[in-house]
Amino acid sequence: MTDPRIILKSDLVPKLREIGFKGSFPHFRRSRENRNELITFQFDKYGTGDFVIEIASAPLGDFSTYWGKIIPQNKLRANDLNERLRIGASSHNADSWFNLGSNPNDVIMNILKLINTQGDDFFKKSTL
Repeated sequence: MTDPRIILKSDLVPKLREIGFKGSFPHFRRSRENRNELITFQFDKYGTGDFVIEIASAPLGDFSTYWGKIIPQNKLRANDLNERLRIGASSHNADSWFNLGSNPNDVIMNILKLINTQGDDFFKKSTL
């Protein structure tokens, strides 16, 4: 089994960059006129190749956590925020795991579709 990180880096990351995301795998950010849009990939700890993709949105500029820690805008990650969504999930509390399986291109295209639909809806509705 090929490590999914290798496939995601070679096949998905360039597509994320095309739509404006910066950063290094597994954390990406895109600045919009009034917010930072964040994507983080998290992998199953048992090495199954399964992963989730969390997205979050934060105001532009440095971010202050509720306990007072200041995180510079260029270091902010989706998992630094309380309000986030797992792409593919039907609600904020649901999990949606991905596995590249035998058709990684189909999975990657589905992920991009979800970022452009579910992700954009979440980013626009997110409270800042």
